[in-house]
Amino acid sequence: MTETKLFLLLQTFSVYELNRFNKFLHSPYYNEDDVLVQLYSLLLPHFKTQTQHALTQKTIWKNLKGNARFHAVKFARIFSDLLKKAEEFMVVDQLKHNESKKHIELLAVLNNRQLTKHYPEASKLTRKKLERTSFRNGEYYLQLFQLEATENTFIEAQNQRTTAKNILQTTNALDTFYLINKLQYIAATLHYKNFLSFEGEMNMMQEVLTH
Repeated sequence: MTETKLFLLLQTFSVYELNRFNKFLHSPYYNEDDVLVQLYSLLLPHFKTQTQHALTQKTIWKNLKGNARFHAVKFARIFSDLLKKAEEFMVVDQLKHNESKKHIELLAVLNNRQLTKHYPEASKLTRKKLERTSFRNGEYYLQLFQLEATENTFIEAQNQRTTAKNILQTTNALDTFYLINKLQYIAATLHYKNFLSFEGEMNMMQEVLTH
C-alpha cells in the first residue's frame, strides 16, 4: 500500500497541507464524490501520525463498502480518483500562493471577456505586485513577458492609433527570460561535458555567449 502513487504523494504533504486538502475535498465546488471524502477521512489521521504503513486494502475496503465483496478494479479506481484530486489541489494551492501569476491569469480572463472597464485597475495592481519581486530570475521575466503580452492584447483591442504600444517592453522581457534560461542550460552543458559524452552542439550557444 505504501508504494501506491496516492500514498507516495500524500506522504510529501505537511500536516498543514493535509488539513487544507481535507477542506478542498469537502468543498462542493472541487469535489462532489462523498466516497473520496470518506476515503480521505480514513487516511488523514494515519498520514498525520505517519502510520499509513498499518493500512491494508482489506481495512480500507471494509470502511468504504462494509461487507461487500472486494473488487480490485473499483478499489483501484477510488484510489486513482483521490490521486487526481490531490494533484488538482496541489495546482490550486500553488496558484493561491503565487499572487503575481494569479493576477496575470485574471488579466487574461478580463481580456477574453472584453471587460475593458475592469482591466486597467487590475493591470495596475498586477504590475505593482510583480515589481515588488526582489529576486528577478527567469520566472520573474516570464511573468513580466506574460503581463506585457496581455497588455499588448488589451491595447490592440482598443483599436486606438494614438495609444502607446508596449511591443518593445514585451520583446525585452521575452529576450531576458530566454537568455537567463539559455545561459543556465549552457552552463549545465559545459559542466557535464567534463564527464559525460554529448553528441552535437547546442543551437545558438556561441551567439548567446557573444551577446
